[in-house]
Amino acid sequence: RTFDSWVLNPSLWYNIDLSRRNIKQAHLKGIMLRQPRSLKIASSVISYAQLSWLIARLPGLRHLDLSNLSWASICALCSSDCPLLRSLDLSWATGIRDLCFRELASPPVNLKPGQRNISRLSRLERLSLTGTDINDQSL
Repeated sequence: RTFDSWVLNPSLWYNIDLSRRNIKQAHLKGIMLRQPRSLKIASSVISYAQLSWLIARLPGLRHLDLSNLSWASICALCSSDCPLLRSLDLSWATGIRDLCFRELASPPVNLKPGQRNISRLSRLERLSLTGTDINDQSL
């Protein structure tokens, strides 16, 4: 029991890297229990439903790396449940076009009572879009 409580100490889990993995339900549950501030899921296999479920349960998440994922998964960030990120890496993500990026940068349409009508990216300090089809006009 003591070891289990030490292992779940949040100070040990500021950064979680699950790059190049096939994300399973056990991974999602483990991430949720540890509440990281930084999460890297680059080049992994994760569905829209899984990412949507996960980000809704990580209110303290500040840095998210979704590079090499598809828009079909990434669009989960358009939800009002998405935490206010400071850093987002979407490098080499597939399927992201101007319209998709505008949807991501706009305030969510499914606001909950008491939520402010602001973009989920309003606190973003770092955004990486290397290798995407986003043009200057969208930015």
